[in-house]
Amino acid sequence: MKVDYGALREENRLEYGRAIGRIGKRLLEDRYDKRTHFIYEVIQNAEDALRRRSGWSGSRTITFSLTSTELTISHFGSPFDHNDVKGICGIDESTKGVNSIGRFGIGFKSVYAFTWKPEVYSGSEAFSIVDYVLPYALPARDRAADETVIVLPLKSEEPSAFKEIAEGLLSLGGEALLFLKQVEQIAWSIEGEGSGSYRRLSSASGFMREVALETTRGIETDRADYLLFSRDVEHNGAVVGQAELAFNLVLEEGERLIRPMPDARLVVFFPTVLPTYTGFLVQGPYQTTPSRDNIPADEPWNVKLASLTADLVVDALCHLRDTGLLNVAALRTLPIERSKFDGLFAPLYERTAEAFRNQKLLPTSSGRFASAGELRLARSQDVRDLLGPRHLGALLGVDGNVYWTGPEITVDRAPQIRSYLNQDLKISELSLEQVLGRMTDEFLAEQSDTWMIKLYRLLEAQPALLRSSRIQQMALFRLEDGTHVPLMRHGMRQVFLPIGEKTGFPTLRASLVNAQTRRFLALANLTEPDPVDDVIHNLLPSYKQIKVATGNYAEDIARMVRAFQTDSQTQREKLVAALRSANIVMVRDAADNAGYISVPGNVYLATARLLGLFADVPGVFLVDNAYDCLRGEPVREMLEAAGAVRVLRTVSATADLSEAVRQDVRKAAGWEGASSEQPIADLDIAGLDGLLKLLPTLSPDQRSLRSRLLWEALSELIDRRPNVLSVTYNWTYMAARSAQVDAKFVRRLKSTPWIPDATGQLLRPNEVLFEELDWPSHPLLESRVVFKAPAIAMLAREVGLDARFLDELKRRGLTSVEQLNQLLGPADDLDQKTEVGKDEYEERGGKN
Repeated sequence: MKVDYGALREENRLEYGRAIGRIGKRLLEDRYDKRTHFIYEVIQNAEDALRRRSGWSGSRTITFSLTSTELTISHFGSPFDHNDVKGICGIDESTKGVNSIGRFGIGFKSVYAFTWKPEVYSGSEAFSIVDYVLPYALPARDRAADETVIVLPLKSEEPSAFKEIAEGLLSLGGEALLFLKQVEQIAWSIEGEGSGSYRRLSSASGFMREVALETTRGIETDRADYLLFSRDVEHNGAVVGQAELAFNLVLEEGERLIRPMPDARLVVFFPTVLPTYTGFLVQGPYQTTPSRDNIPADEPWNVKLASLTADLVVDALCHLRDTGLLNVAALRTLPIERSKFDGLFAPLYERTAEAFRNQKLLPTSSGRFASAGELRLARSQDVRDLLGPRHLGALLGVDGNVYWTGPEITVDRAPQIRSYLNQDLKISELSLEQVLGRMTDEFLAEQSDTWMIKLYRLLEAQPALLRSSRIQQMALFRLEDGTHVPLMRHGMRQVFLPIGEKTGFPTLRASLVNAQTRRFLALANLTEPDPVDDVIHNLLPSYKQIKVATGNYAEDIARMVRAFQTDSQTQREKLVAALRSANIVMVRDAADNAGYISVPGNVYLATARLLGLFADVPGVFLVDNAYDCLRGEPVREMLEAAGAVRVLRTVSATADLSEAVRQDVRKAAGWEGASSEQPIADLDIAGLDGLLKLLPTLSPDQRSLRSRLLWEALSELIDRRPNVLSVTYNWTYMAARSAQVDAKFVRRLKSTPWIPDATGQLLRPNEVLFEELDWPSHPLLESRVVFKAPAIAMLAREVGLDARFLDELKRRGLTSVEQLNQLLGPADDLDQKTEVGKDEYEERGGKN
């Protein structure tokens, strides 16, 4: 039944007074920041009209047609009835229920910013509204059946009206449809600008649905996709709307991602000015201010809705996680800035943080989700790569896995999220140094060789960290037996690089040495074991025991020889010093061929000369040539350096010079007196005493051979060490005095018969004419041993005496006729013989 517009006019004049036309502009028309806000009001009215038209299967489009003189709006919502006419002509006389979003009474009055007399054609109604509340009948308008048409003749005195409305329509955007349930499309046409539309395409329904918004202008269409989450809102047992969230969904490189929406504002079906400080849209049937662009924060209904919305955020997070959309991009949209959530929307921050602490909602680097207590921040990607969840849990002493946050959460790439996790959720950050500080020997021992290589490569990039005392104390190095040691302990190196040969040193497991780790090992100062140190510390101690084990003797000698061949003079000297005190030489006693092991300083090398010289001489040790490892020049060179000799070996001896001899020495030096004397550091030759004692027991041929060998050996010794012929005698007489005397072995050679004559009798050197021996000449040695002077032999020949007769007289100490007469007795015819001798002498031309 058509409304009686006249009666309604009179009723409204009485209700609102005659001044409404004058004060309406201030009270109704100018309450919005933007005059084009009326567009939203009209869309809201169309949404409510379509909702009331149950079972409608026709068009769900609202159309705006703008010309220079008017704006025409049409939709196919429920046609106006008496109450609708009364509501649109009244002030706060809405006919909408609690689940409606528009207000016919006030909201529609915003159209008066651009028109004096809006016209409505709907159902059987056709009227205009003057002065906000006064309806006047209009002739019917040609329109489609079931179509509602609203015409806004533009104020002629508002030259900017066309431009403002055009801009409002163009900037409306598809988001105007996002939270609507009934209107599916907004179509527009602008005189001189063309036409376009905003369209909503929805899939699924219920708690989560995907919504696509298409914006078309001319032939170009843009699309934006959203995920909408909703929960019914009840009031007094009835559903009065939905609390909703909308996340912008984008496709990047084939992957669906949640993209933060900048400057997201609270939506009460349409945008308000209230920021939510999230990266998604929050919508609900909040109580708004009269201007519809804000809400009272302390309104109990709004507080209730904010709490419900916070729960919805948590539910949405669970769904995003389960659909693979909860990643760092999604985290950027969440309420995580504590300072911005101290009012109405504080529950959004609080419930989100609580959910992260108690539920597995935070993405991890391993692709799983974890609660805040199961997460740690890593300062670098390398740390994440090194420690998986099992490793990290074990390292932290936690039962179960502990995860790293994703690699995108860094100070540079996601500072806000990182700060939220660290400061708000108390997820601690672990640096490489902190991680290493927690690694125990037991933890390291449980890891694979592959894992250890990853650790070494990580440390390679941290040379400064390698130099820290904490790292140097860590048992980072795995030995072949699997134990872990630091590089140094108590000043001693604990690990070396393997060299492919057996050593006594602990070496790094060979599988950990490759092209990937060599730079780290070099930076860590890990070196191959020094052969010298190996021998000194690992080999020689066993050769200094009372009982020496020789099961690996040949191998041990080879290690010693390799060590001796070092290029380092310092190391070689250190080795030689150690070898001197070790029983390393297998020897044979020259007398009984018994085998022993000896220090090198007691040993003669088994040269042909020395073997022949000392055969059967007791107490002389010769290298046992039965051992192949003791043959060859390299090992002989080592043994010589350690004290073994291939020439006669001098040894310290006790001086046996009598007081008379020492007095003669002092007298010859010009200082016969002595207030004190120092012991003489005398020298003898090892084995010489035994050899001289053996000579008389040998056959003449052997005597001749041995004495010649001794001479040759002495010559070689003096060639090498001429200074051994003498030792120094020191005494004090008013000052320090000294003189050179023959060494003990020289004195022994002078006083002992050891040179055989032609019959094999052993003679002292001063009884032998050297020229008759057929020995190689050695002037220095000859002068010190003191052979018979050639002049004596010549004199003996001249007087017709056997030179040996003179030697015998000298040996017996007969140096005068009186001594001879005492030994032989006086001769009776001595005078006669003497006279005859005189005559004969004179006859031969002799002279007195």
